[in-house]
Amino acid sequence: MKFYLALFFFVASFCSSISQSDLVFGKNHLLFFDAQKEEPVLIINDSILYHGNNFEVKTATSGLNKGNLGMDIPYCFVLEEDTYMVSNGCGPVYLYNNFDFARIDKSFAHRNQHYAVPFAFNDEIYLFGGYGLFSHKNIITKYNKAIGEWTQVQTKGNDLPTPRFKAFHYTQGDYLYVFGGFTQNPNRVQEQVKVDDGIVWQLHLPTMNWKKAGEYNAKLFGSNPYKSFQANDKLYILYESIYEIDIDNNILKTYGFNEWKGIEQIIYDPKTEKVIYTYRNTITDNYSIISESLDSFLGKEKSEISFFDNRTRPIFLGLSVLLIVLAGSTIVYKRRRKVSNRSRLTYNEKEETFYYKKKALSNLNENETRLLKHLFLHQNKFTPLNDLNEILQNEKDESFNAISKRREVTLANLLFKLSAILHIPKGKILVERRNPKDRRLKEVMLIPEIFRVE
Repeated sequence: MKFYLALFFFVASFCSSISQSDLVFGKNHLLFFDAQKEEPVLIINDSILYHGNNFEVKTATSGLNKGNLGMDIPYCFVLEEDTYMVSNGCGPVYLYNNFDFARIDKSFAHRNQHYAVPFAFNDEIYLFGGYGLFSHKNIITKYNKAIGEWTQVQTKGNDLPTPRFKAFHYTQGDYLYVFGGFTQNPNRVQEQVKVDDGIVWQLHLPTMNWKKAGEYNAKLFGSNPYKSFQANDKLYILYESIYEIDIDNNILKTYGFNEWKGIEQIIYDPKTEKVIYTYRNTITDNYSIISESLDSFLGKEKSEISFFDNRTRPIFLGLSVLLIVLAGSTIVYKRRRKVSNRSRLTYNEKEETFYYKKKALSNLNENETRLLKHLFLHQNKFTPLNDLNEILQNEKDESFNAISKRREVTLANLLFKLSAILHIPKGKILVERRNPKDRRLKEVMLIPEIFRVE
């Protein structure tokens, strides 16, 4: 009896971690994430969308006007609550909204950055490298929403990465990491060769400054095309094995596949912590789609080694020294700030009143007061912006957009008034960041040094 119970729970847990849709389709498909509805979407033949639980909802769409999505997969970007598609090669930009695609650019098909590295920073779209017009690139281009055109970005650095396409890439915080990829064979210009310099390049996004982050063993990865995705601040590369790269901790783990499949497209859903992928049936030549937990997707761990070679240790030592210096500077800075803390904004919990220089604040309206009170009482941790909507909701049936707009206006007015009262810039009152685990979510926190609860 115990055996059958154990078998039942094993099968139940296995089925809950892996979900295969009954859909069968061809190579002409695209898998992406809908930021507004927070769900994966599959578009087939550029005309029909499948989404919802186990992709059971079928919806017609205007499409991307692509003859074959499987051969010309666009770059997909999730910025705040919007999903954008950029033509593979650079140029046309589409906004996905309510199951349709609207072209928003004033550009043209560049055909200049095929298989580039797509990345986003400060809610703006960028491409690095790529191939086009008989040459490989190491340039960075940026889509300017204001004018609907693309421009080249000026980069800095004593050394720059060599031109390449199909490069491995990984973003974390203010940094983009790039390594590997393919470039032109100098002896046979019609052929591509693997970039095997063994250098991991780091781009500091606020300054667009390139530097060498370290060296790795380029022989670890093969010379064929690959699939990859990023999850939980780690890069996963799919080849004959699954490679998990943790740059922060300098770890490279290798996993086997629980069940090998010819994976065509793959994305990660941070909300459900599942990987969703399409794969080809080698017998029927048809494609299917599966959702499963990341733990289920990863097979048995085969090995664990350092990602960076020992030759790069001085780089990490230098970073450690730099962190110590910065920590010391922070201590000195905080000590200096104490001189001005006499005029901090205070909140009296018993009276539920804000004070500045012993005078009660009287210029805040009801919404601003409620918002400030919440941030005040949670000033030691980041608060998701969407959580603030509950504080400002007036009626139960109000739309999300109406509440979000009220939040934006209230927060902007509050920061303006506090800046005028405290005589400091708005940027020194509130800290804003992207959620480390889900870059689509914005979070805010009051800077503790200028506030006090009594």
